[in-house]
Amino acid sequence: MAWSTDLQQASFRNIEFECIQTSESVSKALAIQQSPYSNKAQIEDMGKDAEKISLRIFLSGENYLLYLNALIAAFTLTGQGELIHPIHGIKNVYVASWNIVHGTEIVDGCDLDVEFVEAEAKERPLFVPAFDIEIDTQTFFYIPASALESELEQLKDKDPNAFFKAVNRIRSGLQKARQFWVSSVLL
Repeated sequence: MAWSTDLQQASFRNIEFECIQTSESVSKALAIQQSPYSNKAQIEDMGKDAEKISLRIFLSGENYLLYLNALIAAFTLTGQGELIHPIHGIKNVYVASWNIVHGTEIVDGCDLDVEFVEAEAKERPLFVPAFDIEIDTQTFFYIPASALESELEQLKDKDPNAFFKAVNRIRSGLQKARQFWVSSVLL
């Protein structure tokens, strides 16, 4: 099944038109950091930019100027509008630019080259969304802390040297975790 079997009537803000060419382009947002005089760069993928849609519209007939003026008015309105893409269907888009081309071959018609930018791109979240849940601090903090305290008390009574080694390891681990957290916040 080819795209030509499922073509839809193209329109923008309910103004129908004939579309003779479509083009979609997508790019990635890349954060590039490179030191001077270096051939290497650190590149971070920031996700997909909004899709850019280019349409070549053909208007013809005795009343083509009526449709041309209606489309220009629709393009001039601010905010996003609904585009019925002839292949991909409904898309919410912003009009970025348009160009009207009149030629000598067709005296009762014109071409319009229109650039749209997709307003609500189909995106995959890069981060896990935060859920609004209440954490039971008793379960997550106090119960494990009291179990550790109980184990340390028993170790202190049995072997004071092992107790001090365990406390020093815990202290060292907490300092490393704190240093890691501080360095990650400052970056």
